[in-house]
Amino acid sequence: MTTISARPPRISDAADRIVLVTSRQTPRGKYGWSALGLACLLANACGARGEGGDDGGGKAEVGAVGDAGTDAPATVDLPATEVVSSGDGGPDSTADLAMAEAGTDLATLMPPAVPAQCRVTSKAVGPFDVIFRLVNRSTQPVYLARACLGVDFQIASCASRFLDSIGPTFVCACDCSDASCTSNPACGGCPPAGAVVVAPGGSLDLPWKAIHFRVEDRGRYSCASREVLPPAVYSLSVPVFESEAAAIRGDVAHVRSRTFELPSQRVELSIGDSPPEAAPCDVPSPSVPACATPWEASMPCGFDTSYTFAAVGGLRARSDEARLTPPNQFELTRMFFSPAQPPATCRNSVPRCGARHDWFTTADVMEALAADDVVAAFAQPTPLVYGHDSRPYDGAILSVRRGDGRGLDIGGPCSPNRTCSRPLTAGMNRLQAVLTRLEAQQRALPGCEALRQP
Repeated sequence: MTTISARPPRISDAADRIVLVTSRQTPRGKYGWSALGLACLLANACGARGEGGDDGGGKAEVGAVGDAGTDAPATVDLPATEVVSSGDGGPDSTADLAMAEAGTDLATLMPPAVPAQCRVTSKAVGPFDVIFRLVNRSTQPVYLARACLGVDFQIASCASRFLDSIGPTFVCACDCSDASCTSNPACGGCPPAGAVVVAPGGSLDLPWKAIHFRVEDRGRYSCASREVLPPAVYSLSVPVFESEAAAIRGDVAHVRSRTFELPSQRVELSIGDSPPEAAPCDVPSPSVPACATPWEASMPCGFDTSYTFAAVGGLRARSDEARLTPPNQFELTRMFFSPAQPPATCRNSVPRCGARHDWFTTADVMEALAADDVVAAFAQPTPLVYGHDSRPYDGAILSVRRGDGRGLDIGGPCSPNRTCSRPLTAGMNRLQAVLTRLEAQQRALPGCEALRQP
């Protein structure tokens, strides 16, 4: 098996942190991973630019921007990212939990052709290298989470309505094109979660290579193939936290986001601003019509009836259930099992118009519910499970119910090792992704501060 790089990536200015493939001969790393004749593919940035620190962990402090617009020397106290893992510490929501447990591939949300509004005219050929510069123009420090791959950020595509997650990606699998790829690798755990603080006036550069890895289930093992992202419109999203402790807990204060085009060499995102406000079209009114086609972003509309969604199954100390009520109310209830205690509830309002890449509205939910395959599922007299049901072995699936009791349960993708009574459809995958994004959005809005931590 060919070795592209046998050394672990480090926090440095070197541009060799993009793809790491370890061979049979690679020794076990300090966090307990080994290749065992397979490859571990590590895509995208592993942390902030700056010199590598010791292995003690902790937070990183990034210096201020100088007069010439360049970064002052940065003090970084992060461990080298010699890790192999299968996640960043856990799912972020009720719908996320079901997706993580079931292994839903959000890449299925991508349409076969790039929509006109997402196209970019360019003859350039990827893979494209991009530097994301995160700038704190506020007077307060901004805290970012450090997970398995370094500072946490996500890329999504305009072609999927920014519902997919295409990077940064960690894949612990062998290369599908390699003839010796016949079994799974042994992957260890992540280093402890940490935080990176960007001082007032400071900035942080995050390198990213525009490559997406698709995982293929081959029954006894999984493999990964590399897909170069084409010129198009994408979004960058960075979760922001109020303190180092909040970043380690995953207690997101808000998410800063923007769109950008590929190819782009440098993309700047302001991370110290206030969270987005309601769109000008969403003026207070006693009632609005139920959302319906055409799905016009500038027209306020509401839910047609009530809906609930929650991850069901699995042995957990607590569970969350979200409820949507006309015209645009969101309610999240957390129930505790161990130790038993009274439930906690938060409420706020879902935006009724003004949808954009980082702002999901009542129309987004109703459009997802109006898909033909979803409507057919709701027409069944009793809710059925679609996709693989992992509950018999402590997994979770997403349960969606309408006010009249009808609905559907969304499991994971079908495969030789994951049998299904009914296959998942594109509309069901999209509904799950919309509900996941909506719940994360509403958690971060005023009214749900007490339940921000998933």
